[in-house]
Amino acid sequence: HKGGIALGTGLLIGFLCKGYAGLVAPALTAVMVGLCSPHWRTRSFALSLLEATLLLIVPAALWLAATGQMGAAWLQVQSAGMTLPSAAGAGYYFKVLAWSAWPAWPIALWLLWDRRSAITSPGLLMPLLAALFSLGVLLAQRDMREVHALPLLLPLALLAGAGVPRMRRGAANALAWFGAMCFTFFGALVWLGWFAMQTGTPATIARNFQKLEPGHVVVFEWWPFLCAAFLTLAWIYVLARSERSVFRGVLFWACGATLVWGLVMTLWLSWIDYGKSYQAVAESLDAARRQLDPAGRQCIRSVDLGESQRAALDYHADIQTVRTESSPNVQCALMLVQARPDDEDRELAGQWRRVWEGSRPRDRERYRLYQRMDPRTPQ
Repeated sequence: HKGGIALGTGLLIGFLCKGYAGLVAPALTAVMVGLCSPHWRTRSFALSLLEATLLLIVPAALWLAATGQMGAAWLQVQSAGMTLPSAAGAGYYFKVLAWSAWPAWPIALWLLWDRRSAITSPGLLMPLLAALFSLGVLLAQRDMREVHALPLLLPLALLAGAGVPRMRRGAANALAWFGAMCFTFFGALVWLGWFAMQTGTPATIARNFQKLEPGHVVVFEWWPFLCAAFLTLAWIYVLARSERSVFRGVLFWACGATLVWGLVMTLWLSWIDYGKSYQAVAESLDAARRQLDPAGRQCIRSVDLGESQRAALDYHADIQTVRTESSPNVQCALMLVQARPDDEDRELAGQWRRVWEGSRPRDRERYRLYQRMDPRTPQ
């Protein structure tokens, strides 16, 4: 009963987040474990699947009925994000998973090889099927982004967790040693970079930081410094007091990744945000828009504008655009284009004129605002 509720809730959340694409991997996994393993071919499992199906269909149908054409359009847009797998997508996600899923994927592969004779056991079959179906959905994504690989990490982590106790002692010690040395080294580099930004010493490192983000003003902040110091002391404690076991390597990798990410997000956050934030771009775009449309009533058509950029513009400047990709026939007086510096202006046939251009520091992407020209105006 609890399993059916959990599965149905998960399917519903996946559908409301990503449409049909959010249902494929968990739904196929739930069905295939029943077909491939006698352990799952029980009456209680069948009832759980029925509960999950009802828990998905009823709220989803009510939501679609309540949203009407807007919900149908959203579902169509989400479905359009799926395509046939391509070699380019496979190569891209191979490179992404090679580092982002390390060391889970080599341990998971070792477990599957070590227990290849018992591949249909419940503890192996379900995460294996989930990993395969999640990989299939990942490769079918039209828009290649690192964040799309996140659902694949869960089944890989489950397989790797089951494989850790079966690792040979030498491999477990090598994993622990490499993790300790690697994250200690990178943590020290983050501290060195912060020290160089604050004091100007070493001068070469300080100049490199300033060269990468010209105009950034360094300010010492106590709370980020104290948080970083706490994370560093906690890392030293883990290294000094951890017991010798096969799980020590996993502990070092989990804590080490937390250390480096925490240090970067405290000591370097101001420097990173200066170059990566869309706030300045959004505010400049909003100022240009208000000069053309003080009341803010004209819609803005967007071309090739990414999800992150749309969210940033909405957050920083309350600018919502109408996507050309989902509404090709929309007619707006303004058009926002995300392009490269060498891309041609979209002033085709004298219909549009560029009124603004902006970008983040060192960013190759350009954001250009165009205004539709009155056809009655002499060209």
